[in-house]
Amino acid sequence: RMRKLAKILSVGLIVCLILALLGLAGLRVYLATPQFRSLILSRINPLIAGHIHIGDHQLGLLAGRLTVSQGSLSDPGGNRVIEFDQLSVNVQWSALLNQEMVLSAVLVSKPQVMLKRTLSGELTLLQALRIVDRDHTAARDPQESATLPIAVKIGRLKIESARVDYHDPATPLRAQVDNINGMAAFDLKAIAASMNIETGTIHIDTSTKDTQLDGIRLAAKFQDDRLDIFDLQAFLKTSRVKVSGLIDNVWEQPKLDLGMHVQGHLEDVKMLTGSALDMRGAFNAQMQATGTLDNPQAHLALTYDGGQLGDYRIDSAELKLDLQDRYLTVKNVDIQAEVGHLNGSGTVDAHKAIPKGLLPFRFEHNQLAYDVNVKNVHVDASKLPFGDHSLHGDIHGHGHMTGRGIDPHQLIMSWSANVATPNLASADMAAPVDAALSNAGRIDQGE
Repeated sequence: RMRKLAKILSVGLIVCLILALLGLAGLRVYLATPQFRSLILSRINPLIAGHIHIGDHQLGLLAGRLTVSQGSLSDPGGNRVIEFDQLSVNVQWSALLNQEMVLSAVLVSKPQVMLKRTLSGELTLLQALRIVDRDHTAARDPQESATLPIAVKIGRLKIESARVDYHDPATPLRAQVDNINGMAAFDLKAIAASMNIETGTIHIDTSTKDTQLDGIRLAAKFQDDRLDIFDLQAFLKTSRVKVSGLIDNVWEQPKLDLGMHVQGHLEDVKMLTGSALDMRGAFNAQMQATGTLDNPQAHLALTYDGGQLGDYRIDSAELKLDLQDRYLTVKNVDIQAEVGHLNGSGTVDAHKAIPKGLLPFRFEHNQLAYDVNVKNVHVDASKLPFGDHSLHGDIHGHGHMTGRGIDPHQLIMSWSANVATPNLASADMAAPVDAALSNAGRIDQGE
């Protein structure tokens, strides 16, 4: 009897196992059907103001893998705000035992994001994601809703061939970023992230001009209230801007330690600004910024290799300045041009003009104090851009000016200038003469 009972139990267990396997196989088949996809979407779509569409999906429940193809999100008006070719997510189920949701790998292939503002200023993307309050329940406390119940981590997020379009009809402003590729990782509970992103061309179109950048590259990490920028570069047609450094204490009182290097051409500056001025030539700039955002310290050194500025041919130029506690020191300005040479220095004191620093910004323009010292001016009179060019002679001079304020009715200013031209000659003069001019004056509150 025991053998017979054992045989019956064995057969029963085999039958149960077969039924369980058939059930799992049937569940696996059902989870991959359009009916299951429609069931899930019928539960999600009523919760939001927009509409989610999925063309196809594959689900590996035990492996923790979900792949969604031909997905999109539309706003309440039926306009697509997000679409993608493929979204693949790998979930690490074992992390749930530690109250963590870990997405070990996320792949988004060819996503397109359409950011459009309505006439009221709201993004249609946010309209699509707005939660529909069907039960008229009370809104949750913002602090409570901002707190994640479990830690959410994304080990590796890979974005392939993304595109972002932005349109603001009120401005009007259109922007388009093509061919965005990158890798990133996030810890939403700890508010930490790292990323390495590159873009293709960036088009910015306004009613007045069309601007194009060849791309942007960014490698950065945010952790423990600190942003490390390992490499941030912007590429234009013939120019490059590179920034690196860190911003510490981001949420409270940000502290900077950033360096910037620009290898540029004035042709790109002309394109960015939309200026009608003839601008040509290469330049290099190095800048270092430290301190707090509201009262930074900065050092700038700029050299210009020569070119054209308007009607003037410039051979070379150099600028060096320091900013320390709202006190700007122009250490040196040196310009060598076809028409002559200029060298000078100066200071701008903004302590009283910006009494509380840059944040919050308040500018008392009539409290701005400045001191300008033109050490040396040397001009070839025959190269001056006026007259009949019959003048000949070297013009030498120097000058000094101090002042406070920029309003003509409250301006306080004093100046002195000396100009000398030995052997000044022209076609209308019988003989060369020595000419000199000295001038000094003062303006007190616009009088």
